[in-house]
Amino acid sequence: MTATSDFIDWAERPTPAPLAQRWVHRFVRSIQAILGGGWVIGGVLLWAMPGATASYDVALLKMGLTVILWMSGALMLYGALRPVPWEQVDIDLVRREVRVRGVGGTEDVQICRFSKLGRAEMTDGVIGLWGPDGTFWADVDVPDADVQRLLVSALRDAGKL
Repeated sequence: MTATSDFIDWAERPTPAPLAQRWVHRFVRSIQAILGGGWVIGGVLLWAMPGATASYDVALLKMGLTVILWMSGALMLYGALRPVPWEQVDIDLVRREVRVRGVGGTEDVQICRFSKLGRAEMTDGVIGLWGPDGTFWADVDVPDADVQRLLVSALRDAGKL
């Protein structure tokens, strides 16, 4: 009987995007951050612009526009600051650890033991994993029921599920 380390890759994702597509994503996120910041500043300037009156109906309109601008600006800023999703997730049930690789392959590898994970949740058969700093790492969908049972058991033993 031999024991082998089995690296299971359940995240069947396409190969990393070409460099041109990554630049497009960065450009879109930059524009999103600029527009989000502009909308937040626009909500403030709506009240500070010269000649602004404080009548009830105009103030109510300004209040509504300010709330809409601030909320949409904050959502756009949040979307622009979201980290790049992991390209590949490896789960080693023997060593009880998770390895995540970012865009570009092996250069940004993070290894985390099950006991050091921030948390794990299981919803409708999909296991969500959070890193030690509380950031979302991956949704793992395990099609094989036996492997899913082993993963859930290992996460429960580590006190994360």
